[in-house]
Amino acid sequence: MFLLFVLFLILFKSINSGHEVLFGVKLADFDIKPNELLVIQFDTRPLMRYNRNNNIASLNYWNISAYWNSEFCRIHGHQYYYLTFNSRSNSSGSCTYAHFDLATAWCKVKAMLWADNHMQSLGSNIRAVIYLDSDAIITTNYSLTVVIAYMRKALDWDITKRPLAFNQDGPGWACKFTREIAGFDFCLNSGTVLWFRSSIASLILQQWWHSAGGSYQTSSFTSKWRT
Repeated sequence: MFLLFVLFLILFKSINSGHEVLFGVKLADFDIKPNELLVIQFDTRPLMRYNRNNNIASLNYWNISAYWNSEFCRIHGHQYYYLTFNSRSNSSGSCTYAHFDLATAWCKVKAMLWADNHMQSLGSNIRAVIYLDSDAIITTNYSLTVVIAYMRKALDWDITKRPLAFNQDGPGWACKFTREIAGFDFCLNSGTVLWFRSSIASLILQQWWHSAGGSYQTSSFTSKWRT
């Protein structure tokens, strides 16, 4: 029994580790409120219908991720939208730029750009969007607006000047390639992207998408990154 108690404490601490910095964080008047945040995910595969009579183990990871995150958003008052080829963001069932056929990873950029362009119709009160890859789940016990408010304060982050944020990628071959061969100072992970409604963020997303039509000859990357 004592061993079970110790294991429970270890598990509890692991689950809640890092969350203590969020305790007591108060939203300022200019911080986004829970219903002003939209969370989107994209996958080329549509969601399976699920009800409580089904075995959740039969669902694939992108379904579990979507259902988990949509429930998190419901609990915390955020808006949630799942995008796929069958949704309005991409009805063609493929991802192309001009005459180029693109790898499916580019489709999420198209989905982000679609969400940015349709932010008003998705919710007139939306002030910020978080994109998550389809293998990501939200694990914090706090509203994401609390997380964002903490980041803004801890980093002295002026979101009017820098309205878009990526994860900085960890060690790995892709990051090593980006820094040592391509010559960039940082390597970013596009699996999580946060942006606020602004012309600057819209321009960055547009330029990101238009880079799909760039030239291999002038690129710092040697691989055929388009496909």
